[in-house]
Amino acid sequence: MNNSNSTYRPLVLSATLGISSVAGFLLGKLLGKGQISPATILHETIDAFKKEGTVEGSWIDHQPHPYQRFATKATVYRGGIQRREDDQLVDYRFIADAETGSILKITRAN
Repeated sequence: MNNSNSTYRPLVLSATLGISSVAGFLLGKLLGKGQISPATILHETIDAFKKEGTVEGSWIDHQPHPYQRFATKATVYRGGIQRREDDQLVDYRFIADAETGSILKITRAN
């Protein structure tokens, strides 16, 4: 099995989600939309992960939380995705803007 592809997979996923998230976040702030349902955010996040492989499990907290990163404040949902990479289950945690659905942060948990 070629390990060089598996090394870059999380980086490619993070870059893809990051670029689309920033655009969605800025557009949402400009348009001033209301909150998106946590189920919708989770479904869209799962779809993004499925482009890179099979999703084994997922969750999202339905209680919104305040979040601040530098000077930017937002209301967010926290969630997670579990998928198989190189025959091992890998957990990812994400923070999504409740107004735009954009992923603000994603981390590999293990």
